[in-house]
Amino acid sequence: MTTKQKKKIATWIIVPLMLLIFILDIVTLVLCNRYAARYTIMPESFDGTYSDRIHFLNTENSDAILLESDGHFALIDAGEGSDNPRRSNYHKGFEEVVVSYIKKVATLSDGKAHLDFILGTHLHYDHIGGFHAVITDPDIVIGKAYFKEYDPNIGKSYEGGRWGLRDIYDQIVEDLAVRDVELISELSDEPFLFGNFTLQFFNTVNREEV
Repeated sequence: MTTKQKKKIATWIIVPLMLLIFILDIVTLVLCNRYAARYTIMPESFDGTYSDRIHFLNTENSDAILLESDGHFALIDAGEGSDNPRRSNYHKGFEEVVVSYIKKVATLSDGKAHLDFILGTHLHYDHIGGFHAVITDPDIVIGKAYFKEYDPNIGKSYEGGRWGLRDIYDQIVEDLAVRDVELISELSDEPFLFGNFTLQFFNTVNREEV
């Protein structure tokens, strides 16, 4: 069998297969829209009577979660900032969005927003880039900060330099020191109370301890 014949046979197989996949995709979309139309999505209304809430902030492809329980607040990740080392051009971050939301929700009678703690899940800028604005804001009071120490042996070799993980971590450590916020790098896996919640950290063991 010649190469030309093989290509012709492959074409006769691949083209109908792709057409079938395309048709199935259209059918699936139509069925999903048809069934989804049966249900009306009702937005939740918060009338201020809730004492326990988890706020998922819209920071597009990053993360920022504000915990609220019985008058206590904590921030897990802070979204992407505006100085992401991985972006060659200026990119508008979400510092203002996160900071303004914290002040809107967590401000107490003294006029300042109070966070029991902040937590960085990992050192990628799209998760912790916004912490610089949060930590340095004089109207946000932070009780303690949970950040594991930077370990260049974790992740890909280029992340430390090209992605700026070392610099990001050092900036946060410096910011916390200026504001005299306790930095906790050795995370305990023991459950602890946070308002009406019981929280527990997982993945607390450092590489050298394994």
